[in-house]
Amino acid sequence: MKILLIGLGSIGQRHLRNIKKINPNTEIYALRKLRRSFILNNSNQIVGKNIIKKYDIKEIRTIKEIKKINLDAVFINTPSSLHLKYFQTFLNQKLHIFIEKPLTDKSHKAKIFINQINHKYKQKIMIGHQLRFNECLIKIRSILKKGTLGKICGANIYHGENLNNFHIYEKYNNIYASKKKLGGGVILSQIHEIDYCLYLFGSPSSLYASGGQRSDLKIDVEDYANIVFNFNNDKDPFSVNITLDYLQSPKKRELLIVGSKGSLEWNYYKDTININYYNGSNESFIYKLKDRNELFMRELKYFFKSIENDTDIRSDFANAYKCLQIVEKIKHSIKSNKVINLN
Repeated sequence: MKILLIGLGSIGQRHLRNIKKINPNTEIYALRKLRRSFILNNSNQIVGKNIIKKYDIKEIRTIKEIKKINLDAVFINTPSSLHLKYFQTFLNQKLHIFIEKPLTDKSHKAKIFINQINHKYKQKIMIGHQLRFNECLIKIRSILKKGTLGKICGANIYHGENLNNFHIYEKYNNIYASKKKLGGGVILSQIHEIDYCLYLFGSPSSLYASGGQRSDLKIDVEDYANIVFNFNNDKDPFSVNITLDYLQSPKKRELLIVGSKGSLEWNYYKDTININYYNGSNESFIYKLKDRNELFMRELKYFFKSIENDTDIRSDFANAYKCLQIVEKIKHSIKSNKVINLN
């Protein structure tokens, strides 16, 4: 298999390592702008000096060169605002495409491609929402479908992580997550929480959000956001509150769901689900990950298996586009201080 990697930063190198673990014989090509040569490990520590030599990567200088290579797939790992820069070329070449989350920074960039994606060519397009491969989340979705907690009364989702700790090999104000022009900001960078909220609860009917650049971080994007999604669910409406920030140290990632029969707590970093039933009984589940990289391995194996077996992608372009549209509504609510109807 021949794969092109666009961008070899933190996530680009993670995908590179994982691709080589899955299939060591994969031929890797790279197109990149910064041309840094250091080698990172799964903890984002610099462990070597020559990434090109280590993985026998063939570099190309322009996108036009791909016509001569006969590629099978491309992985887009650039800053968010650049994700769709060459998308038309990849569509025309009928390549399988993996785009790191989010899809892009502005929905109008994605809208023009919605009707062009032609499944008759068996072309697979996947967006990297790796939390959908977390066994705890899969179990929670099953619990909600069975109605184990009773009627849903509400939920709270929290994700906070200090921006200084994102990439320990560079200053926080140099990374894409800190820059508006590159598609940064806590809402887009931590879009996983919005995606898994939709995965668990479906589509909200309206939202209200507040937030902005609230801390002392020297960045030009929002570092705090509080979002309330309202759901109209068969005459039993409920709300889900999502809080995202670039501040917490140590990092924190949790979910609390309150139902009429019991409540559920998920701790992402402990890989635990604890259910407290109001009749006095309790239930716990542990789905221990070997390490964080296991989720990335699962999503890549899923992507390659979908290509091999010609099966549908669960985290596809249309789903990511919908998520991106909601992100823009969140930002509009923050700016206007108004409730936004999503119907």
